[in-house]
Amino acid sequence: MKKVLVLSVVLFFASTGFSQSDLSPSLSKNTINELTDQSVELQRYFVQSDNLMREGQHEQAILMLDEAIGIYPNHSESYLKRAEQLSRIGRLTEARMDMQTAYRLSPNTTKFLQSKGKLDKLQWIAFPEEEYLAYAANHSSFELKTLVLSSLEKKKTGDLVGAILDLELAFLLEDEESAKLHSLRGNLLLLSQNFAAATQSYDRAIELAPDQAYLYFNRGVSRIFSNERSKAGEDLEKSEDLGYKIPYDKLSFFCYY
Repeated sequence: MKKVLVLSVVLFFASTGFSQSDLSPSLSKNTINELTDQSVELQRYFVQSDNLMREGQHEQAILMLDEAIGIYPNHSESYLKRAEQLSRIGRLTEARMDMQTAYRLSPNTTKFLQSKGKLDKLQWIAFPEEEYLAYAANHSSFELKTLVLSSLEKKKTGDLVGAILDLELAFLLEDEESAKLHSLRGNLLLLSQNFAAATQSYDRAIELAPDQAYLYFNRGVSRIFSNERSKAGEDLEKSEDLGYKIPYDKLSFFCYY
């Protein structure tokens, strides 16, 4: 349990510019609890701000982030989120200043969060293409094989919409529900930034194949982007417990662990 708490804390720490050496395993329980509470409070601000943004209330969303920054002025992600809101309403000079502040506070976190929509920046997620190819090759349906292969090829070219559509058709041809297809769907949705749907696909894949470590890792990444930091920590810990070799050099862009 302490390991999960520490991971939740370092997700907060990373965005405030702390390095791995600042995160000693000897952190007291009171310190861990205090920092975890701070992280949870920030996520509440982010969720409320995101909800306001989806409703088109950008000025109110900015005010919500102003309040978060007033409480935690050294948290880089808050400035990135405010920069996004400011740019949406044309306040570009202020947005640029927030981007500069975020980068000054935590260059690695800023680079990582800005990479969400770039396919090449997320190639380190677990994407067992050989397993998907083997699943297709061993399936009795020629149409399903063709659709899965087409989905994988379209993913390589960056046509994620086409890849997902092909995969949805493949689901209709399944004679038995497969964790592999749910896993592939989750990966494609994650790369498409549809994090809620990606998490749901990983949920089902894990129900069907609870011993597959990489599924927990990818769901953890999806939950990081969805601001579900505590659950993300649990998933990353579970993936490691099951033997997955977490690429800490990549993940450390956001989580010094």
